Amino acid sequence: MKTFCTVTLICATALATSIAQAGQAAKYPVASVSGRLAHRVVSASPGSVVLYDQSTGDSGAAISSQNFGSDLDPYDDQAADDFNVPAHHAWMIREVDVIGGYTEGAADSQRITIYADHKGVPGKVVSDCDGLRGTDKGGSFAITIKKPCKIMLHSGTYWLAVVANQTTGQWLWEARMPIVGKGAVWENPSGRWGLCSNWGTLEDCFGLPDDLMFTLKGRDRLR
Repeated sequence: MKTFCTVTLICATALATSIAQAGQAAKYPVASVSGRLAHRVVSASPGSVVLYDQSTGDSGAAISSQNFGSDLDPYDDQAADDFNVPAHHAWMIREVDVIGGYTEGAADSQRITIYADHKGVPGKVVSDCDGLRGTDKGGSFAITIKKPCKIMLHSGTYWLAVVANQTTGQWLWEARMPIVGKGAVWENPSGRWGLCSNWGTLEDCFGLPDDLMFTLKGRDRLR
């Protein structure tokens, strides 16, 4: 089981007090990791192949990307990382595998959002799949994309956001190095964390020049 220890830089007293008053032990949007690495989920939907793999190079940091309970809505945040569909290809995404871990608790479900690129950050929503229940191995998910949700992507640059719907405890997405393409980004729209109310790179938000760990599986069609 992975052990998370909070990064001192992010442990602002105001954040701890606010969350504690909401009835939950203080948590923070970044953690460093000691002990064993996060578990990797090995799974595949029938007929799927690996389309994109960014599941190595664990950097020892993990980033909050969570839809908290209603009493903690101001702390809702999300992380995202970019990937490219090659020219003359079309990808039907049938599964998203993501490596992460819990401080405590477990996710009720997951949400996957695909954004088009807009000047180096997530832009228009291309696909949004909520209420998914992936295979969960200690906070690493193998998430099958089921109907009616559909993720069909033509060539270009996109951003993947994975959010845990979780009311107890906290889920954190494992970071990695080196960066491929653009650096991973994060936002806390309400600004309650006091960090990056709009999309900012992990380096801008937390001083972490990192990407995030995930794998995309599905079908690849030449166009």
